[in-house]
Amino acid sequence: MLPQLAWVVGATSDCGRDAHLSEYTSRRLTLAVDVAHLLPQRELDGELRFDREYIKDADTPQSINRDRYDANIKFKQFFDSSPYDAYVSPRVRHNRFGYYQSAQALRAGVGRKFGGDGDWTVSAELGSGYRVAHAEDGDNVSEVLYTTSVKANWEVTDQLSLKFNGVQEQSRRETFRTMGLALNLRSRFSGRSQLACL
Repeated sequence: MLPQLAWVVGATSDCGRDAHLSEYTSRRLTLAVDVAHLLPQRELDGELRFDREYIKDADTPQSINRDRYDANIKFKQFFDSSPYDAYVSPRVRHNRFGYYQSAQALRAGVGRKFGGDGDWTVSAELGSGYRVAHAEDGDNVSEVLYTTSVKANWEVTDQLSLKFNGVQEQSRRETFRTMGLALNLRSRFSGRSQLACL
């Protein structure tokens, strides 16, 4: 089976004024890539979220660059004739203006799949891991974390499907949550298009 690849690219631009009457210009580029490759008794999932924003204030000569990315790969092993699986998943993320400016984690856990016989599936996972991060206050942090995730797919019609993906990482210092909702529209003329809300 060939890998399934879904991607979304968006660009926005806006101008505005704040309470101090300073003018600014903002441009934003968002890239989202999801990869799924299914093998006998195994599955490889990958996700990449990249967001670049330029903010240019009229009173300053340089623009502020806000780059954020979040990438993870998940290796799943399914048990024979069972809806349960075990997984190992590395994750790397960066946000220059976030509480953790950079973080690398390795997570492992178990999951269960519901549905699959009809037009919908739901996968729920629980796990634990270890994270090394650099905080905004200059501290280097090493900590245990706990993860939960839910992924749902609903084939509404032959041409329309809805996907949801949510991940939460919890540690003693931070709760980090990402959620994505994607609407896939397929047609015989245009292949597949996707509208996503990240």
